[in-house]
Amino acid sequence: LAERTLEHGFLFTFTAQGVAYTAWAFARLGIPYKPLMSGLLEQALRLCGSDKKEGWWANKGLTEQDVSFLAWAFATGLMNNEDMVAWLSQRTLQDGFLSSYTTRDIANAALVLDIHEIRTEALIAIFANLTVKEDSLSGFNTDDIVHTLLACARIKMHNPVLMSSLAQQMLPAGFWSYLHLADTAWAYATLGITNGGLIAALAERTLHDGALSSFNAQDVAKTAWAFAKLGSQNEARPSSRTLHKIFLLMNTLAERMLQEDILSSLNAQDVAYTAWGYATLGIKKETLMARLAERTLEYGFVSTFNVRD
Repeated sequence: LAERTLEHGFLFTFTAQGVAYTAWAFARLGIPYKPLMSGLLEQALRLCGSDKKEGWWANKGLTEQDVSFLAWAFATGLMNNEDMVAWLSQRTLQDGFLSSYTTRDIANAALVLDIHEIRTEALIAIFANLTVKEDSLSGFNTDDIVHTLLACARIKMHNPVLMSSLAQQMLPAGFWSYLHLADTAWAYATLGITNGGLIAALAERTLHDGALSSFNAQDVAKTAWAFAKLGSQNEARPSSRTLHKIFLLMNTLAERMLQEDILSSLNAQDVAYTAWGYATLGIKKETLMARLAERTLEYGFVSTFNVRD
């Protein structure tokens, strides 16, 4: 199909909807056929024409689902163009456009916001209000919720109502895969939103057999930072029971951190995250701190620190 599509002049016959559907299909299947995706992008830009203010949506018959499909393709990284991402965001902001979005369309929008870190406040506000208002979260799967969390955290969208709704959706036992634990904790910690039930459940889930063994260096450091920040909130301090689980988790994270595959993979931010986390909670792990110091003193490592680290 890709070869047929790339035959001379064939892509020129694609409509906007044809571009959207084909891009989504190949991206959804995870097939990294770059010549095809590049060709589809060129046709998309060709259809856009020179009117960048209006884009191609008004004149080319793209539906809400078409925009959602294109957004998903761009978010996967198989298609990438700053102008197109900006147009996707602009189209989504037009009056009434989001009102017909399905649960899947909302999840796709969250994925785009997450991957491309689009900081359009109006888009985020509309997205958040729509999600809560229509009770669409009931149809979200794990990936959808985590992408929404990351989108909110990365653009610093402090929306306690949305975050509370997401927490309620995530609390049922066994909802998370190990892959999402670090990102979920990081998102809530970044926004400074403490949900005692969710924090305790996250800590317990992370302590389950096999969870930490699947963590890489960045996951371990991110988790240590996140739980330290959540456990040290002054305005909404967790219960003693939740704090106990946090301290137990931090002790277990220290053991994982000392394993050579983790230590050797720590970057400057990981070292800073970890050191800050244990210092903030007052947890003394002398062996861990010594190994972090050794890592920091390796040739050229200090030069990779930024001012904040």
